[in-house]
Amino acid sequence: MPSYRHRIASLLLICYLPACTSYRTSTLEPREAAAEEGALRVTYADRHDTTRVRVKDPWVHNDTLGGTPCTVDRNRRRQCDAADTLAVPLTSVIEIETIRTSASKTALVVVGTTLTLALVAGAAAMAAWDGPFGGCCN
Repeated sequence: MPSYRHRIASLLLICYLPACTSYRTSTLEPREAAAEEGALRVTYADRHDTTRVRVKDPWVHNDTLGGTPCTVDRNRRRQCDAADTLAVPLTSVIEIETIRTSASKTALVVVGTTLTLALVAGAAAMAAWDGPFGGCCN
């Protein structure tokens, strides 16, 4: 029967799996991508530079792509302010990326976590082992 530590470790592993994602360049038109996805990463040209921003709940109306822009603070936490709205002309959009689950990252997390748990269990077993001759230095 698994101990509570095994259950906690399994729960933590399951919690990490949704983070195994990456952005992929979309082959869809902006209108189709906005209709199908809950979030996009949009690269667009503004006055003198290009800007890349994550857009939550994207929409396309006439010739404008919009949604709620998300920023990353200095603690690397993503914040999406529903009060803000981003509106970009479709003619300025350079690239649209969608979020996809990465099989290789997921496999790496599963294998890495499994190996770590096996090493910890092995170390705990070795620490409790008395050896082949009944212990040491008695």
